[in-house]
Amino acid sequence: MTTIRTRGLDHWGYTVSDAERTARFYEEAFGARRVWDIELAGDGVAEATQVPGADLRAILLSFGNAAIELFEYRGTGGATQIARADALGAGHLGLEVEDLDAAYARLQELGVPCRLPPQHVEEGPLAGLSWFYFTDPDGLLVELTHHRAA
Repeated sequence: MTTIRTRGLDHWGYTVSDAERTARFYEEAFGARRVWDIELAGDGVAEATQVPGADLRAILLSFGNAAIELFEYRGTGGATQIARADALGAGHLGLEVEDLDAAYARLQELGVPCRLPPQHVEEGPLAGLSWFYFTDPDGLLVELTHHRAA
């Protein structure tokens, strides 16, 4: 059996309530670059997304070696609540940063709710990893990480 060979993770997409607001947050806080901003609708979009009458705005933001795609569905009466972390398909965005403590300080300046201050793992299989979680403008979970040299 032949396996599908990948080159890496291209992007992570998720649904937001206001694509412009969320894009501006990532641009301001992290220097993300807007690659494109498009509007999509019609039968092909509805078939691809499995959302009847799908009419959406999609924005792709680049972080250099990875990207996120923001989807704002309009007029569908879709979900308005975030799935719990243990819900099927729930996940979080993970971004690696150069300086975790500086990133935490910047998010504090912006008034962004963080779950915990930076956590620094000193022992075990995750030794050298530092991390913390925060929520973006829609309350979606984002993890920032930094891997210290061993």
